Amino acid sequence: MVLGVRTRTSHAASVGRNDDELATAYLNRRDGDRADNIEQAIAAYQQAFKVMTHLNMPIGWARAMNNLGLAYFHRIHGVRVIT
Repeated sequence: MVLGVRTRTSHAASVGRNDDELATAYLNRRDGDRADNIEQAIAAYQQAFKVMTHLNMPIGWARAMNNLGLAYFHRIHGVRVIT
C-alpha cells in the first residue's frame, strides 16, 4: 500500500471537505471550552474556504458557508444547538 500526501493544490476538494468536517466537529464538540471550540470551528471553516469556492464546489461551499454563519451565531449568542 502506498500512502500519499494530500495538499491543497493536488487534492483541493478532499482537503476542503476535511476542513469542513473538522470545523463541524469542533462546532458540535461537547468537551472542552465552548468558546474555544467555536473559535476552532471558525478557523477550520476559513481554511476550507481557501480551496472551496462557489464555482468548484457549489454545494460543499454553500453548506460550509451556512455552518460558518451558525458558528458566528453561536459565538455571539452562546447558544448550544447541535447542527
